[in-house]
Amino acid sequence: LDILREQKASGYSGGIYHNTQIDLIDDKSLYKEVEYGDLKFVHIKCSKYKGNGVKRIKNMLQFSNRFMRVAEKYKKPDVVVADVNCINYGPIYRFCKSHNVPMLVDMRDLWPMSIVEYYKFSNNNPIIQYLYYREKQMYKRVDGIIFSMEGGQSYIKDKGWETLGLDKFYYINNGVNIDNLNRIHPFYMVYIGVDGEIVCDYLNPKKLLDTMRLCCRGKSEPIK
Repeated sequence: LDILREQKASGYSGGIYHNTQIDLIDDKSLYKEVEYGDLKFVHIKCSKYKGNGVKRIKNMLQFSNRFMRVAEKYKKPDVVVADVNCINYGPIYRFCKSHNVPMLVDMRDLWPMSIVEYYKFSNNNPIIQYLYYREKQMYKRVDGIIFSMEGGQSYIKDKGWETLGLDKFYYINNGVNIDNLNRIHPFYMVYIGVDGEIVCDYLNPKKLLDTMRLCCRGKSEPIK
């Protein structure tokens, strides 16, 4: 909500299409218009889910496909900024292409790299390889990619995808509202060795947390 208020203060307006793991539509309606103060939302009904399993993927796919049906009922947007990934971007991309609307991807979580890091899949797994292919195709097709964390262009270089054009990858920090209770986001953990070299960066959170747990094992007090 804070980001949207900043956008509105800068002169941008329009509906926001949103899904969530919380069921905000208690009937069989496809969508629901809701106002939070001076901000207008359009909630799209999707199946409930918990955690990061198959039901979450089902929820994401439902949102993308139902977005097309709902968006047709409203005025053509000037631009679509979508928080999607390589699995569910397709329907929204096709909507934008058919209506000649620029599409930007708001990249908050790297798929399939997050799957590799959190669930210990091998990068050589055929399914992971296919998802990397879809990720590259998504970056190639859309008009721009916004990373909420630093290192987006470095990630593209590490993957050997410089031919996509690094100028279409942007870093825009979400900022932080000091009035909110969560003072951690959007700061990230980085493990730096005594020699100043980065041992594990914020793009590998599972590895970093596992390393921290190993260092803390058997310790009852902080090491001074």
